[in-house]
Amino acid sequence: MSAKALFATSALAVAAVAALFVGCAPSQTVAKQPIQTPEEARRDTAKQYFSIGAGYLQQGETDAAIQNFKRSLTYDPAYYDVYLMMGTAYRRLNDANQAEGVYREAIKASPKQAKAYLELGDMLQASGRDTAAMLVYQEGLANDSSNADLYNGVAEMYLKRNQKAQADSVYKQAIARFPDELSVVWNFADFLFRQKRFADALPALEPLAGKYPKIAEVRNKLADAYAGVKQYDKAVAQLESLLMLDPANNTTVLRLGVSYQKAGKNKEAMQQYDTLFARDSTQPLPLRFKAEILADQGSGNTAEQLLRKVLKLDPKDMLAVADLGDVYLKRATDTNPKNLADATTAGLDEAIRLCDEAKGYYARASDDSDLRDYCASKTAYADKLLRSLKLERSVRD
Repeated sequence: MSAKALFATSALAVAAVAALFVGCAPSQTVAKQPIQTPEEARRDTAKQYFSIGAGYLQQGETDAAIQNFKRSLTYDPAYYDVYLMMGTAYRRLNDANQAEGVYREAIKASPKQAKAYLELGDMLQASGRDTAAMLVYQEGLANDSSNADLYNGVAEMYLKRNQKAQADSVYKQAIARFPDELSVVWNFADFLFRQKRFADALPALEPLAGKYPKIAEVRNKLADAYAGVKQYDKAVAQLESLLMLDPANNTTVLRLGVSYQKAGKNKEAMQQYDTLFARDSTQPLPLRFKAEILADQGSGNTAEQLLRKVLKLDPKDMLAVADLGDVYLKRATDTNPKNLADATTAGLDEAIRLCDEAKGYYARASDDSDLRDYCASKTAYADKLLRSLKLERSVRD
């Protein structure tokens, strides 16, 4: 006999002895307990077995949990929460067939509740049964159109089919019905962001940020949307507000610096980058962004020093390598006057050397597929400049 069974048997024995003594005790006046109907008694018993099953499930004893859930259903076959938790138990056992059957029983027992549709739809989608998942989500919406997650499920299935127009329509219906529901607005914004439809995301994100001003994810998303439509001052305003709420957030400091930079506020941007580097000198990004500003301002030597620091911190930062190419190409361009005939021979030789160095950096950075086109364009420009420089140089030999 297990310890649990022994304990249970002992408890019953004690209860029986207690009842015997109570039966022999002098009669006393006790408060009358309300008499339960047989149906109420069955429901109470069902709740007890459900509670025991939930405890077993929490402890990881899944088989014992399922046995108690089944006992609960023998007393109350319409007990919705039992079906849901039993479905969870079967999924933990990787028994998808049993889980599906349990969820469908839940739907049959209470077709107007959304949770079973969601659980079943998500499970079918995860197993690649997209058509079946779509039917479940749609059936759920037909029975409970007040559940935002069901809209998300249907829209996601349309996206998996690459039916963007249908997904757009479902999201718009959801937004109209649940304008303040975070999950709906968030999923819709993600959908629009993937298509670079930043302007379309603004009408949904702006009121949400107004309603939840302290939720950083919403404000950041809105800042990204403003940046996407090149309204950098508005992006800055969002990030400045976030920084007031959490001044120690380095991610916000970096994003604010980038937004200042894109807004043309280079002084403010560099202040943010300096703040970041002072907090953590192992981070290369603020140095690289500051170097880009300095290079644009004509401070190529200082920019190069910063970029070399970046590459010491992160040798795989190919953007820094491409930036070094830009620094050297700009030096080559600046070394000679517009009319190459007026250039000194030493100037021509230096410009040729600088062009070759720039091409070397672009060749190295082009290993990054995201930079390949940019580096190819810059290399083509360097080659054109080299041809002119070498032609002028050959005349002087």
